[in-house]
Amino acid sequence: MERIMIVEDMPDNLLVLQATLEHEGYQVIPMMDGTSALELLQEEQGEVDLVLSDVMMPGLSGYDLCRCLRSNPTLVHLPIVLISAKCLNERDALIGIEAGADDYLIRPIDPQLMSKKLRLLLDRKRDLNHWQSKCQDQTKEMESTEWGARMLVHDIRNPMNGAIGAVNMLGLDPDTTENQRFYINLAQMCLKTQMDMIQDLLTTVAARNGSLVLCKEPFDFGACVQEQVSFQQGVMTMESWNFHCQGLDAGLSVSADKRLIARVVANLIMNAIKYGDKRSGVEIWSGSPEECPLPIAKQGRVAFVIINQAAAIPKEIQQTIFLPFTMGSNVKQDRENSVLTVGVGLGLCFCQKIINLHGGFINIISPFPGREDGVAFYFVLP
Repeated sequence: MERIMIVEDMPDNLLVLQATLEHEGYQVIPMMDGTSALELLQEEQGEVDLVLSDVMMPGLSGYDLCRCLRSNPTLVHLPIVLISAKCLNERDALIGIEAGADDYLIRPIDPQLMSKKLRLLLDRKRDLNHWQSKCQDQTKEMESTEWGARMLVHDIRNPMNGAIGAVNMLGLDPDTTENQRFYINLAQMCLKTQMDMIQDLLTTVAARNGSLVLCKEPFDFGACVQEQVSFQQGVMTMESWNFHCQGLDAGLSVSADKRLIARVVANLIMNAIKYGDKRSGVEIWSGSPEECPLPIAKQGRVAFVIINQAAAIPKEIQQTIFLPFTMGSNVKQDRENSVLTVGVGLGLCFCQKIINLHGGFINIISPFPGREDGVAFYFVLP
């Protein structure tokens, strides 16, 4: 049962209002003055659903009661309806609004009008409480998710740091042969990639929770892309992958979080390799969106496009491709058996979160216009 507090210094008026509201099915809390009403509201925070108060009362007036309630963080959203004994003019209405009143009633009070006004405010309060509770539950869930992710990363980092230390120690051996050093360097690059992916997990969770802070600085976008291409070429040395790059020397500068943008580029390159064909390699383009050879949106400062000759990704999978842990986030064609295999992960979700936080956008084109195959991922930064 919803509880309404009536604050009225005239006993007869108080009895009439109480009888009317109790007949409507409300539980009524009668109070004879504003000071006592305020004290009770502060003691029983959350126990009253609406306050119906006379304006003119000795001591604490209805306006003063409004101001006190609106200054209390736990009572700031409590609905308040003021009752005026005179025709409401603009000055009185302005005072009430500035004090924090939600609505007015004028004497003589129309019971039907009062019922509708109170019902509207109570429904609004109920909806607000529902969404506040839902937001609190989601906040707790996100905090739990972030805590779990941090614990997982902590548990994974310990053995990874041990492996990195061991490989680095091998690299310090003066008797290491050239062939052995090649494999040590390869192991170091692979371990770095794994550590970056572990950090991406934390970054993705922080981005989803809204707690990620970008560290923007101007940098050469093409040079940043080239660094990631060179690194992946080193990692993929044994696979003999071909990287066909264009526009990396355009000299375009962008203001963004360089570390995170580099991770986006790295993720997209790894994704293209994982689901591409090394015989055709990977095509990478960087430059002004207006000069992009593919049909992408032309607004923005810089654009990045990566293409592989993989099987076309079905439209229904494209709709969920940037969601985390979604089956069907990637499709790979086994060219010998002509079947499709599906992958899962956080890489593309991470990319979308980071690009969106920068005010840019990321998308997919598949198949290529006029063809039945091909996959292109692209993003544009402002």
